[in-house]
Amino acid sequence: MGNLIDRIMLGAVTDFIDVRLWEGFRWPTFNIADASLTTGIFILIVCLLIIAKDT
Repeated sequence: MGNLIDRIMLGAVTDFIDVRLWEGFRWPTFNIADASLTTGIFILIVCLLIIAKDT
């Protein structure tokens, strides 16, 4: 839904996030969708390993 709104309002979809915390320091640019997917898969694997250990 957010991508559709961006496409209609801005004419393009912004996938990369560029964060500047203070002057002279810039957090590395990253793709929020890829970061979320990677985090979700990591959490899923950890949960599956915990469940497998308990059985």
